[in-house]
Amino acid sequence: MKKLCLGALLLCALLLCACQSTGNQEDQQAASYQEAMAKAQAIQIQDAAGQTVDTLSQPEEIETFLEELDLGHWTYQEAAPQAQPLGTFVFIEESTIKLGQTEPDGWMEICRILCYPEDTITLEILGLSLPFTLEEAAWETLAARLPA
Repeated sequence: MKKLCLGALLLCALLLCACQSTGNQEDQQAASYQEAMAKAQAIQIQDAAGQTVDTLSQPEEIETFLEELDLGHWTYQEAAPQAQPLGTFVFIEESTIKLGQTEPDGWMEICRILCYPEDTITLEILGLSLPFTLEEAAWETLAARLPA
């Protein structure tokens, strides 16, 4: 219930940011995405077939990865890419311990980033699928983490 409320609150924040007409709209959206992604306790790196090939689980690795994303320079696209994804980054966290439990009962997905050719990605978060174009350096950094 707590996670559902938090998710609803984050969705409202995303929608409000999208509706504002201030000059800092991209910065506000990037900050809300960054806040959600920063909760990740692990990031699974999956190949084009959806098989996990690596996992970032150290806080320093995750922080570095988030910095490499350069969210402040993502450009929203009107249409989602039509190509097959080259790979996916899945942000996960341990489920909340509920009353009567002593251990969490698994992992919960926060969001995922699907990487496509030509500097494009799709961010899937809170039931939304948002296509973006990245600056070349950020996209190359992501692509370098994917299996060849």
